Amino acid sequence: MKMEIKCNFRQELETERLYLKNWQTSFAKDMYNNWATDKEVVKFLSWEPHKNIEETMQIISMWIAEANYNWCIVEKSTNQAIGSINVVRKSDRDFWCEVGYCSSKKVWNRGYMTEALKAVINFLFSEGYYKVQLLHAKENIASGRVMQKAGMTFQGESKAASYVRGKFHDCNVYYALNPNIKLDKNNIVK
Repeated sequence: MKMEIKCNFRQELETERLYLKNWQTSFAKDMYNNWATDKEVVKFLSWEPHKNIEETMQIISMWIAEANYNWCIVEKSTNQAIGSINVVRKSDRDFWCEVGYCSSKKVWNRGYMTEALKAVINFLFSEGYYKVQLLHAKENIASGRVMQKAGMTFQGESKAASYVRGKFHDCNVYYALNPNIKLDKNNIVK
């Protein structure tokens, strides 16, 4: 089997309750109002709450210009942007990637992020990735539950894996392996 990454960066996805859309500047107002300014949402993320909508527009414009897997999560029933999910780190040579996500507090505990994560993992597998991993600050227990509900396997703890606002966080690491890529007993692709 020949291993390769397809790189369909602009592929939009759909689930039962969500659209995972390519970023557009028209999402700026929802992003700014629904999650980008919320200190609780960004508590464990590497970026600060946005100070104004212009900052949100700059970030979205940067994302639009990038060649990367990066989606705006849109709730079908309201057509509102409620979060984001993207590949934050990857090695196409080694066929793995790491996903990050965040969402509006008003949609927490509804299963939306689990739904989005499952769709993204399946898509990344179809793109040719063998391993998809995520990590979360140990204190962010809810994020770990999302990973568990998405069917991911706990790999272990990574010491001081995240540095946010002057503090190192130990992180739990989860992964999923592509069931369509078969290995022999020596981990050689069949």
